[in-house]
Amino acid sequence: MSKKKTLLTATEKKFSNGGVLHIVDIKKINQDLEELIDNNLSKIHNKSKHDLRRTKILIKDFFENKKTIEGLSDNAIGSIAEFFVHLYLSEKGYSQECLYQNLEEDKSIKKGFDGYYSTENGDEWVMESKSSRKKSNINHKNNIQVAYNDLKDKFSGKKPNPWENAWNHAKVADSSKKILDSIKKLSNDFIDGKRHNVSEFNIIPSSTVFLNDVWERIDQENIYNEINTYVQKKEYKKINVVCITQQTANLFLDYLNK
Repeated sequence: MSKKKTLLTATEKKFSNGGVLHIVDIKKINQDLEELIDNNLSKIHNKSKHDLRRTKILIKDFFENKKTIEGLSDNAIGSIAEFFVHLYLSEKGYSQECLYQNLEEDKSIKKGFDGYYSTENGDEWVMESKSSRKKSNINHKNNIQVAYNDLKDKFSGKKPNPWENAWNHAKVADSSKKILDSIKKLSNDFIDGKRHNVSEFNIIPSSTVFLNDVWERIDQENIYNEINTYVQKKEYKKINVVCITQQTANLFLDYLNK
């Protein structure tokens, strides 16, 4: 399999004050991308606790419970978006220190943060994924703004302790003692009332926009200009922004049903 041929190859643009914007287009799941998902689905979902066939069944069951009269619920759409962010970051060499599967509910995909990762240089990264269905235009900036604010609120204590769930996930994911200790300290700080600022963390706010089954030309320069202007005004230690445009959320469902 040639990883460079998959549709998860990104256009990368550096922000003027540091950090990188990753723009990923997913028009369809071709043979290469299907093989890539096959090779990573179980690992991303539950660290290969189950084989590919059983993992597909578990994830399909989750989506079956998230259908509405109008189609997939917003929660299901968000879960599909989150999976492809995990898949992309895995391809970029980030080690996933969490599970896609929720530990508390077998058929749920929810936790304190959408993603916690480490890299070979020792950095730890926190990811938050937000998604939307296309309405009048393709707007990644709004999703990135919501993701950033969500991370900021979680760090500052405006939302319930996210670190305890992150620690539980890292433990099941067989994370190193260094990572477990790092997350546990942040959880203890939260319990003790010590809050942290977003400027202390490496963050990955992520956006997925699902089109209405018809592919449209993506203005990558416009995406870059809007988000580059936005991140200049924000605090963070390091930042990577991931923007994924998918033709339809049904691509993943069709894959699961094969």
